Amino acid sequence: MLLRTIRLLVVDDSPSFRYLIHDAFSSRDEIRWELTVAEDGETALRLLFEEENENVPLPNLILLDWNLPKVSGSEVL
Repeated sequence: MLLRTIRLLVVDDSPSFRYLIHDAFSSRDEIRWELTVAEDGETALRLLFEEENENVPLPNLILLDWNLPKVSGSEVL
């Protein structure tokens, strides 16, 4: 069976939510998930748009909290 890697960016300031997401996605054997976490909108934007990350592949999926510190989810979107 060929496993595909799906890159997931989780943007949430809640440690318990991030743990639940990590647990849910890492328990799947049929798909390999590569999780990246940002605790606020500012960090998410830096991960997505800074020049030092230009050779890093963009995520396939972003889970974005709407009520984030520093930069809100609506501003990130």
